[in-house]
Amino acid sequence: MPINAIGIITLLIVFLNVVLGVIVFFKNPKRANNIVYAISVFSIAIWALVTFFYNNPIFFTPDYWLKIVYVASYGMLIAQMMFAYYFPKRIPGKFWLFALPLFILLIPSAYVLLIENSVVVTARHYPELFISVAEMGPGYFVYTLPNTLGILLIAVYFLNKSKQFIGYEKAQVHFYILGALLMMVPLVIVDYGIPLLTGDTSPFVYGPLFAIPFSISVGYSILKSRFLTIKVVLRNSFLFLFSLGYAMLVLLFFVDSYESFFLNQNNNYLNLVIYCAITIAVYLLAYRPLVNLLLNTFSQDEKNKEEVLNNFTQVSNIELTIDRLVINVKRTIKQIFMIEKAGIILFDKRDFSVRYESLKDFGEISPEYLLQIIRNWSDLSLSQILVSDEIKREMTLNSQESDPRIIEIVKAFEKSEISMMIPFNSRTQLNGVLLLGYRADKYPLSVDEVELLEKITANISVSIGRAVLYQEVETFNKSLQEKVNEQTKELQIKVKELEEARKKEADMIDIMGHELRTPATVVKLNVELLEKFIESNPAEFKKYIDRIKKSVETEIGLINTLLTSAKLEGDKVEIRHDNVDIKSEIEMAAHGHEMDVQEKGIQFNSNVDPNTPNVYADRVRVVEILNNLISNAIKYTQEGAVTVSTKYDENFVTVTIQDTGKGIPKENLPKLGEKFYRIDNYLGSEIVRPGGTGLGLYVTFGLVRLMGGDIWVESEIDKGSTFTFTLPVYKGQEIGSSDSSNMFEKLGLKKYG
Repeated sequence: MPINAIGIITLLIVFLNVVLGVIVFFKNPKRANNIVYAISVFSIAIWALVTFFYNNPIFFTPDYWLKIVYVASYGMLIAQMMFAYYFPKRIPGKFWLFALPLFILLIPSAYVLLIENSVVVTARHYPELFISVAEMGPGYFVYTLPNTLGILLIAVYFLNKSKQFIGYEKAQVHFYILGALLMMVPLVIVDYGIPLLTGDTSPFVYGPLFAIPFSISVGYSILKSRFLTIKVVLRNSFLFLFSLGYAMLVLLFFVDSYESFFLNQNNNYLNLVIYCAITIAVYLLAYRPLVNLLLNTFSQDEKNKEEVLNNFTQVSNIELTIDRLVINVKRTIKQIFMIEKAGIILFDKRDFSVRYESLKDFGEISPEYLLQIIRNWSDLSLSQILVSDEIKREMTLNSQESDPRIIEIVKAFEKSEISMMIPFNSRTQLNGVLLLGYRADKYPLSVDEVELLEKITANISVSIGRAVLYQEVETFNKSLQEKVNEQTKELQIKVKELEEARKKEADMIDIMGHELRTPATVVKLNVELLEKFIESNPAEFKKYIDRIKKSVETEIGLINTLLTSAKLEGDKVEIRHDNVDIKSEIEMAAHGHEMDVQEKGIQFNSNVDPNTPNVYADRVRVVEILNNLISNAIKYTQEGAVTVSTKYDENFVTVTIQDTGKGIPKENLPKLGEKFYRIDNYLGSEIVRPGGTGLGLYVTFGLVRLMGGDIWVESEIDKGSTFTFTLPVYKGQEIGSSDSSNMFEKLGLKKYG
């Protein structure tokens, strides 16, 4: 029993066109592309269905069905014209110049087909062959004019229109052209060429077989955002056709052997063996070699890409500098994808600060602006790879108003001609994005190219992560070396300071020995003089006694200073707070130095405010502080005056001792108050350097701060110095309390034993 294989395939094509039309239409029913595509494939389905009924007339006559086929072909032509106008989008232009000739030609064509009835003379059906054959009349040529001219006009219009598209829309144009060529060229041959040249209309039955490439190709371009390359589509199509041809050949052999061997009871096993041998031979000698040849022909570019990719991987695996890695990836992208513009930006994940950028290919776009775009990308949770054409497509498909951040992303892409951004997969604190421009032909990257690009990005992510870690290690090593050098220098400085301190300490020991011996020597000499002159010259007795007294007092003062400095250094000074009349203590200190002032021939001025309140301090320590500062002021003043003044506020009394001495250099002021420190500005001077141990100011500074006050110095060379200290105002605080440095006593614990 013969099988109507062509009829079955035709019905499958009808079904497939209807399904594709429904899927695309309901994908976005409001979009013009989807609507005109559905109309176009429905018109193809109707034309294919009536062609099936023409070759298999269940009801009506074949010539009646053939007229319906011709009318359906006009409907298909008009649908194709509409589709060419709307796909992939409408553009300004004089479309009517192409549409008007078509509609003008439809008038005489419809007349000869439907009214004059001169297109078809007669049609005869051959049921055993599942085919109908028609005899064409003189009007057949007129009938073919709208279709042939319409195909030409559509081609001219669409090719002219397609020059304005780039990216995703350009890819859609290519798929349309591919589908249209695969459908229209065979249709023109079997439906118009052969009948006009030979008068044979039997090839009509094959017409619907060529309609499916257009429906699949264009439907694929509408439904998908990323496409296979045309080359891959052609390769897969040829492989499919080869496989289909081989499968049909095997099927025919099977049907023939089944009919002859089983149905006809022909037990000729030799024929069956021959059929099997032929099938195997065709597979080995024709099908398989042709498939391999086809694969080798189409895979040459893949081999070239693989070689470039291997070189890229080798360089990425050994390179440790980001600049060279960027050069390598840009070179690879140019060689594989023919993209001239590429860039990279690296930023910190935590604060989005730029750590590295190579964006010179993209004009004046700033790294900060680009980071804002990336932040919007992250906040909007858009796709993993950001493609300009896909964003625009989503905006077109979305009937609602787009988010302003998406609009900003699109503007940035258009302004800088960025086609896509791909994020790095970084495991370090740095993140990054690879930016790509368009190809020279403005064609978008295909699905397999995007997958390859993702592999390249993953590789460069690892390489850059390794380079970042390497740089961090190098930076750490450098920083560590700098710190070692710095610490070494500091250690050398400390050693030098220690040596200087030891030298100063030795000098101070000599000075202290001298200072301590001087009063003792004076005492000794005056005692000896007393022994000699006490009987012969009693009047001199009091003078020597005063000298002895003064020397002993000086000796005691030095010893007290030494003891206090030692206690300060060990944090063992006892402070016994009291209500101290600071005015009285200043007056007493001034009286104590009257003779020194008279001997120096200078003035002593007291500008103490009579309303100065009492202070909360240790009376003995206050006296020690005043004596030290006034004594130093007198000691270092050769002419002029020493002035003591006070002022106060709610919390502190401020005491100022000002002299008109030589002054202290600014570089020495921060060192005042250090143990054993003495100023060297008297060296090389005509003024004799006063004596001293370098402990007086050390003790003074320490005592003031220990009692809750502060002390500072202002000085200018050849104009004098001003020492100022503050002490807390007495406000009824506890009398007789002491600030112990012993931790047990501070905690209120008693120490036994």
